[in-house]
Amino acid sequence: MAFITKILVFLKLIWMRMYYWCFDKSLRKESDVIRSVLCIGDGFIEGFGDRFVVGSLTGLCNRMNNSFKQEHKLRMVWQFINGGKYGSTTEDWLPSDRHSNYWKIVDRYPNVQVVFLMLGSSDVL
Repeated sequence: MAFITKILVFLKLIWMRMYYWCFDKSLRKESDVIRSVLCIGDGFIEGFGDRFVVGSLTGLCNRMNNSFKQEHKLRMVWQFINGGKYGSTTEDWLPSDRHSNYWKIVDRYPNVQVVFLMLGSSDVL
């Protein structure tokens, strides 16, 4: 009887470890590499027009940051940098002009891997 109990405990232990290995993402080691995403653009990137709650950050960049942190399939750490400027138009972000917003922001963060660009919503104004 004791032998059967030991086998059952052993099988339960194997089942539990298989379950954690397959389904529990909190046990997986995160990568040591930190990836950076620079979000540049108009007021929507900065947070204009978003709902405001005391104690929380607004804007598309911060929402993407929160959704990436909640996604358990991603083992890489992503850092989002908010470079939005309220009231800026597409012309303000042209890289051909050395004094544009593009160069002011991009020169500050030379080591980003991804640049997320959102423009056009303030062009009509």
